[in-house]
Amino acid sequence: MKDRGGRIKIPGLLRRCGGADGGRAQGVGDAAVQREAVQKDFGIPKLFGETGYTTLERTWARPTLEVNGLLSGFTGEGAKTVLPAVAMAKISMRLVPNQDPDKIADLFQKHVTRRSRRRRSS
Repeated sequence: MKDRGGRIKIPGLLRRCGGADGGRAQGVGDAAVQREAVQKDFGIPKLFGETGYTTLERTWARPTLEVNGLLSGFTGEGAKTVLPAVAMAKISMRLVPNQDPDKIADLFQKHVTRRSRRRRSS
C-alpha cells in the first residue's frame, strides 16, 4: 500500500491532497528541532513516515494509511495445517482537506480489488 518512501500508492488518493503545494505546511519551523523534540518527548528512537515531509507536515498535512489488525483462518488453539481461503485487514486512514471520504473509500476498494485479481492470475 506504500512505497519505500512511505508514500501511499493508491492511484488518485494524493491527487487533491494539500492543494498546489502538495501538502507542504506553511510556517512549521525547523524540521530537525521538531524531530528531536518528538523523539525526546515520546521516547522514540527513530521516526518514520513519508519522505520529503517534516514530522509536523506528516502529522497535520498528509493523509495516512495504517493496518491496525489482521485476521485469517482458524484462530483457536492448536496447530494450523491449512492455508485460509479468506483474510481480513483492519485499515484506518486519516484524510486531509480536499479529500472526499466516499471518493477515497472507492479508490481504496478499487486498488485492493485490482491487486487481489493480479495476484490470483499469477
